[in-house]
Amino acid sequence: MEDAQYAKVVALLPAWNAQDFITETLQSLAAQSWPNFEVLISVDLSTDETASLCKKFAGQDERFHVIEQQARLGWIGNVNALIETADGEYLLIAYHDDLLDPEHVNTLAPLLESRPDAVIAYGDIRAHYVTGEIVERAYPEIEGVSDPAKRAKAIIRRKGYWSTPNHGLFRASAVGEAGFFRRHRGGEFSADWPWLLRMSLLGEFVRAPKVLCDKHYKPASLSHNWKWNFREFAGVFEECAHIVMASSLRSVDKAFLTALIAAEFAKEQARRSIAYLRRKASL
Repeated sequence: MEDAQYAKVVALLPAWNAQDFITETLQSLAAQSWPNFEVLISVDLSTDETASLCKKFAGQDERFHVIEQQARLGWIGNVNALIETADGEYLLIAYHDDLLDPEHVNTLAPLLESRPDAVIAYGDIRAHYVTGEIVERAYPEIEGVSDPAKRAKAIIRRKGYWSTPNHGLFRASAVGEAGFFRRHRGGEFSADWPWLLRMSLLGEFVRAPKVLCDKHYKPASLSHNWKWNFREFAGVFEECAHIVMASSLRSVDKAFLTALIAAEFAKEQARRSIAYLRRKASL
């Protein structure tokens, strides 16, 4: 088959100061077996050789295209620049510490092809932590849930490995409807959570029950640079409440979900307080 007979998949790679591991990420993208495949790389203003490595790689593979930012955008600004530029039917965010299985796209794209009601197709993740621990992460809790309020409930409760779908394949039309990633009053902290909540309100999630991504956490990984403090948590929970209230859900569902958000925030702060007291007691 000619490539044009396949849906176009565009991988969005926001990169910043990633010279030590970006080549492996690029190689895993180059190994994707889906015929109609493109990689857009946005290199945020970096202080290392990330840009030159990406441009050298793109010079050897015409599917790769590099945008070199002239001002520091931050992760959200960088990924939004890619979303605004991308032209494809399906999108994936290629986190620069993810190594994708060669069949990642070839497994997930047909799931979206066969399920026009689905907005995300995703597989399982093998997480490699900086401690050396390796954990396989699956998230079956939202798979095939048809009620948008129940999908939103699952994302708000964050039970299990809730962020796993963010490493899957997104229907571009749903991404357009969900809109860009947004900063909140806590900055960029956990901004993938409210974005995934918006996606959950738009359509179903479908899962391929197999490991399709190896995530290698690095000391410089985004989550390791958050403060995990009250301001960050308050900001992201507030953003989730705004999303629910602005949705087209029934009033009763909005009331339930906003109450759930408040309860989850209280539980989070209680957990943090207990952890703090335990640390103090151990001194």
